Amino acid sequence: MDDLSELVQLLNNFKPELSGSDVTASFTELGMDSYDVVDFVMAVEKHFNIAVDDSQVMALKSINDVKNIIDQYNKED
Repeated sequence: MDDLSELVQLLNNFKPELSGSDVTASFTELGMDSYDVVDFVMAVEKHFNIAVDDSQVMALKSINDVKNIIDQYNKED
């Protein structure tokens, strides 16, 4: 399973009502507030064993943004 598929699965587990949502949609379009985003990023950190800097979390606007951060960590390894 690729990172994007894993992220979608995490999002669906986190907020089942978003199942089938467009991964390019913004978190706002998905109905997620800042608390939801922080909780979701914490789940991502745990799942992928990474640590996202707080300043990066506040800049995240979509699933694709989260995937880009994961890609950055994968390049650093």
